[in-house]
Amino acid sequence: MKTLNKLFKVLLMLAVATPLCFTTCEDEDDSDPTDLLLGTWYLEDMDSYVEVNSKIDQPAVSMLSAGEGAINLTGFHTVSLQYLWPNAEYGGVVVMNGTAFMDQGMGESIGYMLMIIEQDDYRSASLMVDYGSDSSGYWSTTEIDFTYDSTNSSLTINNSVLHPFLWGTSLDSSDVIYISGTLSNQVIQLGANVTTHIPAELLMTSDMNSIAVFAGETLTLYDEMGEYKDTTIFQWEIYENQLMLTDKNDSPDVEDWDLMYVDYSVSENQLVLSFKEDCESDGLCLDEIEEMFILDQGSLNSGVMITTATFTHQAPAMKLVPGFDKFYRNQSLLVNKMMSLNL
Repeated sequence: MKTLNKLFKVLLMLAVATPLCFTTCEDEDDSDPTDLLLGTWYLEDMDSYVEVNSKIDQPAVSMLSAGEGAINLTGFHTVSLQYLWPNAEYGGVVVMNGTAFMDQGMGESIGYMLMIIEQDDYRSASLMVDYGSDSSGYWSTTEIDFTYDSTNSSLTINNSVLHPFLWGTSLDSSDVIYISGTLSNQVIQLGANVTTHIPAELLMTSDMNSIAVFAGETLTLYDEMGEYKDTTIFQWEIYENQLMLTDKNDSPDVEDWDLMYVDYSVSENQLVLSFKEDCESDGLCLDEIEEMFILDQGSLNSGVMITTATFTHQAPAMKLVPGFDKFYRNQSLLVNKMMSLNL
């Protein structure tokens, strides 16, 4: 999980501090690109994937995209969970919906995280339902009938019942949740010495605002999620058909400044920015990508994280920016609750 947290920090940097792009301005466009960039832009859409080149033929388990099938909850709560993560730290797996991973992401308002533990002959399942505003409900059982195929990253739960944790709640002992179904992660076959794209959609969806304001020689990126607010200010200019951004880091010393060159595409109401980050930069290494997608250690020739962001002058209905922190907070809360229940 620490590795995934490192990856999130890289992705957050891509989305908030350095959103960048591949395509350049159209030569036939007579508009002054400087004039077109000026104004306030709202993040409308974002796409992210990992581009890998493997030394060998092998499968890559895509845990950052919705799996095939679902683990279905009925009874007191009815929902289908479609994201499956192996849980090496505690044994077993974690199953969740998008909201459990992020803050109010993917159009859902309630987060569901189901943790299944298998250690020796001991098995248990615990469900945390996150209602938001620091309000959660917990269900659990030590009689869980499941099969987990780690080779194919597939989980099957036969009809099992989760019972509510009643203390301090308005729940009744009859407010049980039934769980069943089969969920498998997408498996992408990598060919030897062939470059392959692995989607990373889960990291790219959340309810965070993202606003870019070009004014004069200053680019201000303003982001907000709950009580979290952040502002990053760059000096910008067009240099050889690229957008050159300078972050002075509040220092007069040039050696402390961060400089980046960005290809871009801009029209009257659309700005496309994108960033291509080699795995050896900013802490994202080949071994971390191998762990992320359950690849053989030392089996990659290269790995690149690619993020593309599209902005418009209209505030979109859904604002998309990574939100990884909630996954770790929810998992920590769930583990603590399981310990308090002696599960």
